[in-house]
Amino acid sequence: MSNPIVHFSVVGQDPDALARFYTETFGWGSPRHPDPASSFLQTGEAGDLTGVVKPDELGDPTPRVTMWIEVDDLDAALRRIEALGGRAVGATAVLSQGPRVARFADPEGNVMGLAERGREKFAEFQEQEARRRAGR
Repeated sequence: MSNPIVHFSVVGQDPDALARFYTETFGWGSPRHPDPASSFLQTGEAGDLTGVVKPDELGDPTPRVTMWIEVDDLDAALRRIEALGGRAVGATAVLSQGPRVARFADPEGNVMGLAERGREKFAEFQEQEARRRAGR
């Protein structure tokens, strides 16, 4: 099974302005995120690739985009990354609306994210959010 890109994060100093930029430029939806400082970026219909625009949380003010790659086994993926010259960045975490996640740096220092398979919880969260917005 392949390891698709399943999510992306856009980090910047003014997340609201960034969300407006992407929604107005590409026609993406921008439902509110549970964190009031963040917004989702819905690139298409429910189930399509979704991103988030958020403020810096790692102490690095550099604007950046992080791709999140889905893997079957987070720990095995991190071991393979380290064996191939990459490194884990920070601790693993469990998202309240989804899978276990971790960040890693490739051999050149590019930071990406890993999400352990289990997106059904995130998909459920998206559906609940869509129903809430529709007033159901």
